[in-house]
Amino acid sequence: MQLPGFIRKPAARRYLKESLEASDIERSLMNWDSVKSIVCLVDALQTDNLRLLLNRLHTYASDSRTVHIFGYTKNIPPFEDYGIQWFNNKKLNWMGIPNASVIKSLNIHHNDLLINAGNKNTLPLHYLSALSTAQIRIAPFYEKYLNYYDFMFREVDNSEALLNHIEHYLSRTNTKQYAQV
Repeated sequence: MQLPGFIRKPAARRYLKESLEASDIERSLMNWDSVKSIVCLVDALQTDNLRLLLNRLHTYASDSRTVHIFGYTKNIPPFEDYGIQWFNNKKLNWMGIPNASVIKSLNIHHNDLLINAGNKNTLPLHYLSALSTAQIRIAPFYEKYLNYYDFMFREVDNSEALLNHIEHYLSRTNTKQYAQV
């Protein structure tokens, strides 16, 4: 039996708030050229958008960046042979937060950049992002989840636009032209 959302969601938010306050992870912006490992969070709702995203992520992998992809699905994963580590409702706790095995597999490697390219209503991806140890966590703008991310973009229609924004803005951070004073 699953508890109603009006009980689960506040409990999850309280748990994540306490976890984030207790966290001692140093997060900072980094230049796109110095990003060596990327974690991307996806969902199985829009398979066309997911296919384009996977193509783009594979170009990052061919540029000698390490790319890990974690996906949430309610049913059968649409792409099982693309290196996506899928999890579903069976791997969520009673609050809807991914269980320890999913979080451990996300945080087992040092990740420079976490990108949430999933649907804005997919709560397990937001929760997973909040519990990530990535140096910087990026997503489209979601007002409810401001504390779960370090950098957010407004007016992003799809994952391709999100990746374009990320490359554009991160390539302009900490360069000689824009050096800190």
